[in-house]
Amino acid sequence: MENMMELEDRYPYIKKHFGKRLKHLIKFKGYKVSEFANLLGWSRDTLYKYFRSEMFPTNESLDQMLNMLDIDIDVFTYPAFSMGEISYHWLPDDSDWVEEPTIDWINVKIDDVKDIYEIIEIIKEAVEENKNNTAFVHNLKFLLLTIDEFISNFENNNEQES
Repeated sequence: MENMMELEDRYPYIKKHFGKRLKHLIKFKGYKVSEFANLLGWSRDTLYKYFRSEMFPTNESLDQMLNMLDIDIDVFTYPAFSMGEISYHWLPDDSDWVEEPTIDWINVKIDDVKDIYEIIEIIKEAVEENKNNTAFVHNLKFLLLTIDEFISNFENNNEQES
């Protein structure tokens, strides 16, 4: 999370999605609810209250969970997130996530460079219109990191061909 202000801005979203996502993450990481609660020194009931959105963890408790699950707060804060080198997005009902497709960048061909310049202009306009929308900025940043990876791969392939 970039800063506390952004986290506060995202709080309604986090609170809405937290319980289902936490339940899924605990299971995904191979824990049973009672086992996970015991490792944290909590009761099972505490976790079930989180799952049902009856309660929200303190910052200290949240940090404990994030560390135990080895995840970043972005898993709860946005629909798109990364774990390790893999990018995911949550399904609309938070029941599961889907791995973002990887693209074979080497075989991507663009017929007209003009298209790239038009897309860049569209992105500039969208950024200007949405610069105060933290969800938009976060997801665009996520997308631009993919573009940065494409450029690096392209440059590395060109170096190897030279």
